Amino acid sequence: MIDRNRLKFFFGGPVLEAVNPFLPGRPHARLLDMIDQRPAGRALELCAGTGYVARRLATRQPSADCYALDISPEMLNAGQRRAAERGVANLHFLHRSADDLPFDDASLNTVFAAFGLHELPTAVRERAVAESARALVSGGRILVMDLDRPAGAMGLAVDAYRAAMEPAHAAGVFGPGIARLLEANGLVIDAHQPGTPWTPIQYIAASKRS
Repeated sequence: MIDRNRLKFFFGGPVLEAVNPFLPGRPHARLLDMIDQRPAGRALELCAGTGYVARRLATRQPSADCYALDISPEMLNAGQRRAAERGVANLHFLHRSADDLPFDDASLNTVFAAFGLHELPTAVRERAVAESARALVSGGRILVMDLDRPAGAMGLAVDAYRAAMEPAHAAGVFGPGIARLLEANGLVIDAHQPGTPWTPIQYIAASKRS
């Protein structure tokens, strides 16, 4: 039986891919700029869907060894087709759960997620962050762009959207939720910009210190 989330992305994934470049504030481009502050090295996109961000990172940093991991084979297949059409050779697609990474300890330089962590059930999200921290080298980074709940009218709009479109556990990423989870796994928060009254999106950069 295909669950609600899988159905959502089976039908909505191509639409999301098309509208990503036109979202207010261009959040995916902003996340890419954060990643681009240093060489990505061996880089993993969690909950990648079609690998929208990983595909662009692989193009912008041809020396990087990029991976796009997702539990949806339909989304990964769509991403593989797009990567092949664009001749992106340094991107690999992994059909895997985010809480079971096929990487050795200290083998990744960069892990990132774009609107992905809120989709994961709480226990899966916790294990996914723990797995990411385990796989990071000393000095490696985790970069996250995800939903947030600002105060005021925008917060009420986020509540309505979450109730209609997202699972209840999505609220676990709001406010300090992601930052606290990263810190609980030994990471240091280097930057955290919460959502604003105009844009309910947060950006977090964290690093693994020796």
